[in-house]
Amino acid sequence: MSASATMKTYDELIDLLKALDNELGSAGLGEDHTIVLDAVGGFSLMYYGMRGDHALSRDIDIVNKLDRNAYEIAQSIDSSNWLNDDIRNVLPKIMPEIRDHLEFAEDTRYKFKHIRLRIATLDTVFRMKLDALLRTARDGHGLLSTQRLQDVSDLRSLLGYMNIKTEEGFLKEFPSLTIFVNELFVESDEYMTHTAAEYQRDAGARQVNIFEKFDLFDHG
Repeated sequence: MSASATMKTYDELIDLLKALDNELGSAGLGEDHTIVLDAVGGFSLMYYGMRGDHALSRDIDIVNKLDRNAYEIAQSIDSSNWLNDDIRNVLPKIMPEIRDHLEFAEDTRYKFKHIRLRIATLDTVFRMKLDALLRTARDGHGLLSTQRLQDVSDLRSLLGYMNIKTEEGFLKEFPSLTIFVNELFVESDEYMTHTAAEYQRDAGARQVNIFEKFDLFDHG
């Protein structure tokens, strides 16, 4: 379910959820009708206060399929696709070590009647963003060309929050995710991806992993 989206503050997104909750209650779907929203991505980090007071997000990404009635009601409130389940198309591409272990915490902050809001744990958001960077790197994008600069910023913040400062510290906390340390990419000082032949000709090129490629440590 895709459409153009505008940037919104956390409070604006919460207000949209409250409006959706009210509309669901008056839509004749039944007093006990409840939709489950498993939120991931930027909204989850905003929920935990990890992006600061002036953070913006285009939408609330959810990993479960959005009920058609709920989607139409959400669009009638705001047509910017602010409640978005498109990430479901990406889930098959995420490595099983991450995809099969998504964890969510029940929201206890807001008293919705027809919405069961579950927020991805910081551990889950961290894993999903690492996976996104790995797929970006495999596609041949460097730090300066990638469209995932927000992911880089979020990962730096999360590593700082978890007090993980080295690859050894990462492997101690996430022993099943050795691929992020062991998979190497050929990079030059300008972060342009090289072929193996170009690597042989470029004295400035080196092999780096995800943490080096995106300079993730020591930014917390």
